[in-house]
Amino acid sequence: KLYAQDTTDLMSQLEKQEPLKTNYTYATFKSTRIISGHSVENIGKGVLDVRILHRFAPLNRGLYDFFGLDIASMRLGFDYGITNNLMIGIGRSTWQKTYDGFFKLKILRQSSGARNMPVTLSFLSSIAVRTDLARKDTLNQRIITGFSDKASYTSQLIIGRKFSPGFSLQV
Repeated sequence: KLYAQDTTDLMSQLEKQEPLKTNYTYATFKSTRIISGHSVENIGKGVLDVRILHRFAPLNRGLYDFFGLDIASMRLGFDYGITNNLMIGIGRSTWQKTYDGFFKLKILRQSSGARNMPVTLSFLSSIAVRTDLARKDTLNQRIITGFSDKASYTSQLIIGRKFSPGFSLQV
């Protein structure tokens, strides 16, 4: 006697299999900021993040400058998630009495499965405007008074990858 496997239902079983799912990488970094710079992460839709950042002066003058605290600068900022991929923010720093604003858009998201994407890609654009009193520029010795002299603009493409739960890299 010969026995054979019934293959008449094999094709219908293959067609019924679930399609491959896309698995997105979460928490490449634990925050939207790395020190004072931006990371590839965004805050969630409808979330308001209020931050107070401090930058301290050099510690090498010891107790005289209270180990950098006497000359510290501070930034108060408000970041808001318009969508999970788009966030905006405004802030003010004590250094040069600077006001700033930005938007960050997550263009690509690291994933595996149905859609393989090896990195997360974000675009950041920001403007900062000094509002301190007019004074001489240290290089050209001219008085800084106009908006174009006090405004600075930044655009960045931020590329990040999470290699493991304990190691992520960004450029």
